[in-house]
Amino acid sequence: MSTKSQVLTLLMKQTPAFLSGEEMAQRLSLSRTAIWKAINELKKDGYQITSVQNKGYRLEKSDVLSAEGIQLAL
Repeated sequence: MSTKSQVLTLLMKQTPAFLSGEEMAQRLSLSRTAIWKAINELKKDGYQITSVQNKGYRLEKSDVLSAEGIQLAL
């Protein structure tokens, strides 16, 4: 599973709560830079991700369909 897919899966499972980049990095054994890059890629793909300083990231409801999103819904 790609880093982008892993980050999206974490955000989907965590919604509606915020998840910090540091916590995602620890859970996935990645750097915070890798998490940041994945978040930016997801935003470019059309996902609405809110970022709040000292809170983290949160995936907002979206009409974007993805294999990861469909898999989680099953």
